[in-house]
Amino acid sequence: MTLFLLLNIANDYILSESSSSSLRQRKPSTGDEDLDSVLQYHNKVQDQIAEEMVVLARSLKDHATTANKIIKEDNKQLGDSNRLADSNFSKLKVESERLEAHTKKSCNWWLWIMLVLVCITFVWMVIFMKMFPKR
Repeated sequence: MTLFLLLNIANDYILSESSSSSLRQRKPSTGDEDLDSVLQYHNKVQDQIAEEMVVLARSLKDHATTANKIIKEDNKQLGDSNRLADSNFSKLKVESERLEAHTKKSCNWWLWIMLVLVCITFVWMVIFMKMFPKR
């Protein structure tokens, strides 16, 4: 890494000498002081980046644990809803079978009873009309 920094500094120095005057010109100084200041600067930047990464990692961990809790609660609620729906479905099936049996059994009798009542009413109306004719 230090070789790369030295090459980079040398490249900047060469470019600054050959470029136009509008660019910033570096002052030639001793290599040790430049190298030390560059290394200190890069170490400081690396420390700042490492601190930011730690903060971001903690934040990511917090968000992941929160999401995990929420997902577990949602799964629990879905399981409870599924059990309730299964229970309701089985109860509905039992009641539907009871209703079907009841309608098959009683519908036949009620039909015959109503038919007999209609016939009796018709006969009584005919008898009533014959007994009391219109004047």
